[in-house]
Order: sequence, then C-alpha cells, then structure tokens
Amino acid sequence: MQQQFEAALPPGKQWEDVEGLLEMASALREDMITTFDACLAVKPQRKDIIETYMRSGHLHLLDVLSRFWELRGVDLNPFETLSLLEWTHRYNRDLRRFGVTDDAVELGILQLSTAYVKKTHSQITPVVLNILRHERGNKEIEEDSSGYLYTNAPQDLAQMLRESFEVVLAKRVKELILKTLRLFYNLMQQY
Repeated sequence: MQQQFEAALPPGKQWEDVEGLLEMASALREDMITTFDACLAVKPQRKDIIETYMRSGHLHLLDVLSRFWELRGVDLNPFETLSLLEWTHRYNRDLRRFGVTDDAVELGILQLSTAYVKKTHSQITPVVLNILRHERGNKEIEEDSSGYLYTNAPQDLAQMLRESFEVVLAKRVKELILKTLRLFYNLMQQY
C-alpha cells in the first residue's frame, strides 16, 4: 500500500507549483475517502483498513505537504498559500467525517492561516501607506455644500479591506477569518 501512495505522490519529488502538488494530493485524498466510505458501508465495518490507510497514506501525504511547505513556503504568494490552506482545511473536514482528527493537520491549518495573513499584510501595508501619503499631500480636498471637507481615502481603504476579506470569507476557514480580522484591526489601529 505504501508503494501505491509513493507512486501517486513521490516523496522525493521537488514540486515546483502548488497546483501540481495539490492535483496529485487530491487524487490520493479522493482514493482514501472512497476507501473509507466503502469500509464503513460493509457489515461489519472495516475500521482496520481505515487505520491502515491512516498509518500509510495519511502520514505519507502529510510528509509530502510538510516538506513542500518547508522548501517552498516562503516563496509562495498569498493566493498559492490560500490554495494550500483551503486544500488542507477540506482534507481535515473529510477526515473528521470519518471520526479522524489529527493535531498535525490542525496545526498546519493554523500555520498556513498565519502565513497567509503575514503575506497579505506585507502586500496591503504599502498600499495603505501610499493612500495615506497621497491624502496628506493632496491640496485639492473637496468641500461639500455645508462647508465640511471630505475625502475618499477612508472609503478606498474600507473597499480594499472588504474585498480582501471577501476572498477569505469565501474559504470558510474559521482560523483564517479570525486572523484576518485581527490583521485589519491592527492595521486600523496602526494608521
């Protein structure tokens, strides 16, 4: 069985892109889930086969994903990190359907969430600073009919944060949503 997993997802292969890795990992995940379903459908249930799959396939999958993250995680852009996070979250949800919980997968979700938020922060901060610098230097601030001065900068900032949050919200990963909200809160406090 181990050879089957290694053939499907070679342990020593240097994956160049997230999509290729996740495509192969998804095929392995689907095979595991199909096997789990079949093992639970028969009478008596074959939980021993699920345990065997968990010892070999699951550990192999985690090893390949962990090694990829160690080698390439720093170079991934936020969207690639989000793809890896979404896949890991979906995999964890699939495992839970069968009563399987793994702290390593949970920790991976937290680490990927943190990495995504940090990468997003590094991209959002310069944009926020540019908006604020432009606003500070703007000599043509508009005045409304009642004499109040107004600017579109807060609206632009809110729009940018809202659009960024919509991407995160669509993934439905609680840890990621909370970390992103914390990032936005810190950004607003900072500026």
